[in-house]
Amino acid sequence: MQNAFNRSLGGELSAEDYAKAVAIFFERGEGYHAAGAVLLNAIEQKRGLPAVMDVLADPRKLLLVYNECMTSSTVRFEFDPDLARRMARMGERH
Repeated sequence: MQNAFNRSLGGELSAEDYAKAVAIFFERGEGYHAAGAVLLNAIEQKRGLPAVMDVLADPRKLLLVYNECMTSSTVRFEFDPDLARRMARMGERH
């Protein structure tokens, strides 16, 4: 998934190629939900419900805030910090 995000943000994937790359998360209809639940749970454990609500209000922050809270995660994984920063800034004018 991280690879698909990196390639998409780098302009290397068309919308169709991106959809194919992330299709595995939709095959059983649970992938994004399960992954999101793990990430949001780590944030809630470390910073509480207000932090979760802040991320839900601006989902671009998810990877960045998760990385800051990952020590509370049941899955020890850190997203590439550069990817997290780039995703947090998606849509901003430079």
